[in-house]
Amino acid sequence: MNHLECSVSTCANYNKGLCCRESIKVEGDHARSINDTCCSSFQERVTGLTNYAVNQVPNERLEVLCDAQKCVFNSNGCCSAQSIKVGGDGASASGETSCRTFRER
Repeated sequence: MNHLECSVSTCANYNKGLCCRESIKVEGDHARSINDTCCSSFQERVTGLTNYAVNQVPNERLEVLCDAQKCVFNSNGCCSAQSIKVGGDGASASGETSCRTFRER
C-alpha cells in the first residue's frame, strides 16, 4: 500500500487531501513526463449534490495501479513509490489530473 496525497479537490473521492477509494489507477502508457499521466479514477464532484467523500473515511494508504511503463516506480503494473502525490487544481476531467511522483526511467 502506498501513502497518497491528493490535491484534486474537485474530485468526488477527495476528502482533506486524501482519497476515499481503496485503490486508484494512474494512466500514462506512453508517458515521458508528469503531464502525460492522469488519475483515471477521478470522478468530478457535482455541485449541489452531497459529496460522496464527505461520508467516507479518507484512506492514508491505498493501492495504486499504474500503466506508466516508463516510470521508475512502475513495478508490474503497480506503483512502488512509498509516497505518491496526485494533483490537478480545478480539474473537471481525469485528463486534467497528473501523478506528480512520475519520474521517467
